[in-house]
Amino acid sequence: GLLLDRTSLPRADACIVRGRRRAFSPRPDVLSGENKSWTFSLISAKTRVDAPRPQTMMLFAKLAAAGYVSYAGLAALRAAPKDDAMTCGDAVHLCGVLTLASGLGQGAYAHPTPSVHGLWPETGSYGTSDCVAPTGSTADPTSVIDCYAATGDDDAGTVSFETHEWDKHGECAGAVDAPTYLATVCDLAEKPLALMETARDAGGDLDAMQTAVEAAGYEVFSTDTYNSQLMISACAGADKEWKLVAEANFDEACGDWTRYRNRRVARVVRAAFRASIVVGGVAALA
Repeated sequence: GLLLDRTSLPRADACIVRGRRRAFSPRPDVLSGENKSWTFSLISAKTRVDAPRPQTMMLFAKLAAAGYVSYAGLAALRAAPKDDAMTCGDAVHLCGVLTLASGLGQGAYAHPTPSVHGLWPETGSYGTSDCVAPTGSTADPTSVIDCYAATGDDDAGTVSFETHEWDKHGECAGAVDAPTYLATVCDLAEKPLALMETARDAGGDLDAMQTAVEAAGYEVFSTDTYNSQLMISACAGADKEWKLVAEANFDEACGDWTRYRNRRVARVVRAAFRASIVVGGVAALA
């Protein structure tokens, strides 16, 4: 039992003991001296329940459904491409941009001539491209590839830059290995770089270079004016061979129609599943 002074607690129905709620049941038959103290026995206010109540289970179900719907919605928003993201098309595995520096930028973007930056699959929030892992080795490059020498850095600095491009972008580009990826970058960049160099030699700025590239039939998907770079649209089909193609023509140039049918079916299944989750959640909350 617990002794409580009658004067300090004349009428106690309950108190908190060590974090648990307890109820007091007075025993007036036990008194102690002149202090008129009462002895109380502790009775747990917690009622034993052999099985969950239906109302409680329904509340838990509603909360779980609401939480899942909210989580699914947030996840979909986070995974959604940006408004200016690249769209590969349902039939295309890989799409991205060939990024070329004019050489007119500041710091690391200042070069004696226009030069390559890299081939970037537009994955995640940047576009709907798959990330296709290398079919051979993932080892980093160890030597300078010809077109990267135009950056004007020493060999160690150039290899370091090549390694950065391979690790960040090349390992999603479906290449066999790093040398193959870098060689693909050089092959794709050869003609656009020549156009940019001609425009620059004539005193042209980034806008003049963009005009020259577009006049030759290449699509500039976006420009990086801060670092003075052009991003040219590109895609690759099931053979993983990259081509410089306008975004609107990706399906025609790089489409895999077996993939197209499979993705259409998968999209319908996902939409039906999400709809069932939402309907179930709304019904549970009703």
